[in-house]
Amino acid sequence: MGNREIERFLNHLAVNRGVSPATQNQALCAIIFLYKNVLKREIENLHYKMSKTPRRILFATLLPPSY
Repeated sequence: MGNREIERFLNHLAVNRGVSPATQNQALCAIIFLYKNVLKREIENLHYKMSKTPRRILFATLLPPSY
């Protein structure tokens, strides 16, 4: 597995699976660990799309605090 396959996998997680940025980062860290510590190879120049953080709707309280 080379850079192209790693990039495709990370893009798949972001685009097709819709995972959170934290999940995508965890997958990247696991791949980096595999390459550095098991395969004894370095990974350089990865280009992939980061997952988007989902928008959260914040509801404001409309009642006064003394209500």
